[in-house]
Amino acid sequence: MRPTYHFTAQRNWINDPNGLVYFAGEYHLCYQYNPLGTIHRNMSWGHAVSADLLHWRELEVAIPVEAGVEAFSGGAVVDWRNSSGFGVGDAPPLVAAFTGHHTAQRLQDQRLAYSHDHGRTWTRFAGNPVLDIGESDFRDPKMFWHADTQRWVMLLVLAEALLTRTGWKLPQLALPERMKREPRVKVAKPKQAVEVLVEPVKTVEEAPAAMPVEESARSARFQRAKEKR
Repeated sequence: MRPTYHFTAQRNWINDPNGLVYFAGEYHLCYQYNPLGTIHRNMSWGHAVSADLLHWRELEVAIPVEAGVEAFSGGAVVDWRNSSGFGVGDAPPLVAAFTGHHTAQRLQDQRLAYSHDHGRTWTRFAGNPVLDIGESDFRDPKMFWHADTQRWVMLLVLAEALLTRTGWKLPQLALPERMKREPRVKVAKPKQAVEVLVEPVKTVEEAPAAMPVEESARSARFQRAKEKR
């Protein structure tokens, strides 16, 4: 028995949704996935796409575990301006930010991967990790473009704090030294200054994911999908 509306993979363990993004007529749903078994191990990003949020097509694993570093939760964006430099020609890349979970030691850092083919294949950024502060519970990056300041903002969870990381370009998120736990830390970088904000939140251990859907388009798609059932 499988649920009517909730997505399930064909086999094996799945949990948190990741990389929820709409691009070129498709909703992308990535998720925590163990391609090798039915327990929480070998965490990778599974991947499925849909035109209406109800009918899903499962694709190949997007970001597998690699060299002892599992791909924990994160988010994805369309880099319309190619500020990352990952794009080819006029086509904007899909960019995923995910937590690298080191299996041999208690350490989590933040990493990037990008796609040129509508999410069918993903390439890890050669400069990974882009953010590493030497912490064991430091995860779930979510990114968005802040138009007023013309820069990307990354939200993360740091144990019982919510961390906001800002930078001009996606690959330029690395701190030159371990960040100290202070309410506000300024880091000097070439041609720019970057602020790191740490807001204490007593109960935060993970960051949820959400996919924005335009209301009229959502209603029309849901209605068509229901009529097919």
